[in-house]
Amino acid sequence: MVIHGHCILNKKMIIIHINILFLFILMEAYQSVNTFKTVEICTKVRLKPWQMSYDYKSFLKKNLEKRVVGKCTNDGMITEIKQITDYNSNIIVREDFSGDTEFNITYVAIVCVPLINTVAVLKIKSIIFDSVDFLTYCGNGFITCVLRASKNTGTITVEQGKLFVNGNETPLKQDMYIKVYITEKRVIAGDDTIGVMGKMVDIATKEEVQMYYKSTPEVEEVEVAETDVVYNDDDYGDI
Repeated sequence: MVIHGHCILNKKMIIIHINILFLFILMEAYQSVNTFKTVEICTKVRLKPWQMSYDYKSFLKKNLEKRVVGKCTNDGMITEIKQITDYNSNIIVREDFSGDTEFNITYVAIVCVPLINTVAVLKIKSIIFDSVDFLTYCGNGFITCVLRASKNTGTITVEQGKLFVNGNETPLKQDMYIKVYITEKRVIAGDDTIGVMGKMVDIATKEEVQMYYKSTPEVEEVEVAETDVVYNDDDYGDI
C-alpha cells in the first residue's frame, strides 16, 4: 500500500510539472498579440434613388457601415470603416424595381482577427459555478470565450469558491483583464460574434491592456482580403 500511494503521488507530481512546463512554454513562446489589423476589402453597396444626390459619397459610407460593421467575414469581424478608397460601376439593377444603384466598393477597415496559437487580452464578463465547474466568460466586445477551471489546472486554482491564477493574491473577478492562449476559433461570415476556445495564461498588465485590448497598431500595414465579402440584400436593413 505504501508503494501504491507513492506511485500515485509521483503521478500527481508529474502532472503538476507538465502543467508548469506547459505554462512556461505559453508565456515564453506565445507573447500577447494585437487581435486587430487593417484590411482592404471589396464588396457591393447599394444606394436608394433619393440618396443619389451631391452627397452620395457620404451615403455610400453610411450604407456600407450599416451593412458590414459588427459582422464577420471569413477571417474576422469588421469593427470600423476607416475610408472608402475606390468605387465604380454604379449600375441600376434591372431585376430590382426599387431603382437602387449598385456600386463596387473598395474600402479599408479595422478587422478583429484572433489567431490560433497566439495570446489575446480579454476582459472577464462573469464567473459562474454550474454545479460541476467554474466557468469564466470573457471577451473584448467582438470575441467571446469560456474558460473552465477544470481544464486550466496548471494556471487556475480554486480556494474557498474563488479562482486564483499563477499564485496571484488577487482572485479573478468581473472586469479584470486576462491573457488567453487561443487554441480554436469559430468564424462564420455574417455572424455578429467570434467564438474562441483557449487556455488561461495569466492576468494582463496595464501595459498589455493598452497595447492589445481593442487597440489598432500604431504602424498600420494594410492587408488585402483574398476574396470579396458578400452579404445578403437584407443586410441593409431600413435605410
